[in-house]
Amino acid sequence: MLLKWCGQACFLLTFNNGIRIITDPFNKHLGYAVPRYEVEAITVSHNHYDHNYVRAVPNYQSIPILREPGEYNVGEVKIRGVRSFHDAKQGAERGKNNIFLFSLDNLLVAHLGDLGHLFNYEQLTEIGQVDILLLPIGGTYTVGAREAEQIVEQTKPSLVIPMHYKTDTLRYNLDPLEPFVAGKKNVRIIKSDTIELQKENLPRKTEILVLDNFSS
Repeated sequence: MLLKWCGQACFLLTFNNGIRIITDPFNKHLGYAVPRYEVEAITVSHNHYDHNYVRAVPNYQSIPILREPGEYNVGEVKIRGVRSFHDAKQGAERGKNNIFLFSLDNLLVAHLGDLGHLFNYEQLTEIGQVDILLLPIGGTYTVGAREAEQIVEQTKPSLVIPMHYKTDTLRYNLDPLEPFVAGKKNVRIIKSDTIELQKENLPRKTEILVLDNFSS
């Protein structure tokens, strides 16, 4: 599959069979280029403007827009939504959050949206063994670096791709990348927003992959 980070929590996933899915599209207020791609489905982790701007997608009126937990099929891609929360108080501060799991090409990709807490046993069981973890690390509205590290320990993915953190492009303040990667030896940084991923090429031990296209 081909994975493109568009900024914040928005990724364009292009599977080997040609199916394209976009996660958490945003509007122009973030500072990133608005992701205007025709796709086969959209997932929305929660109803905030930096995650739910489905109108950015030219064909949004004719495709599935997934906003709730449950099981879905988009072509051959299996998608599962898992309920979580936007904060550590069962949603009392910022509401609910949907985790979306994408399965095809022998890969399981987990997009955590604006997750605000560690996982409990039931959630870990529902999520299962993750290959690629799309993980918020910027704090304030989501888990920060320390909690993100604990989530990596809980899920033990092959690949962690950080998202939802402060970059030179983002117009509002979140924690930057450095607190999450500082002192770690399992970090790979590439000067691109896109990477091709195959099951057989994933690292055996957890690696943090930084798509560094938004830093000067």
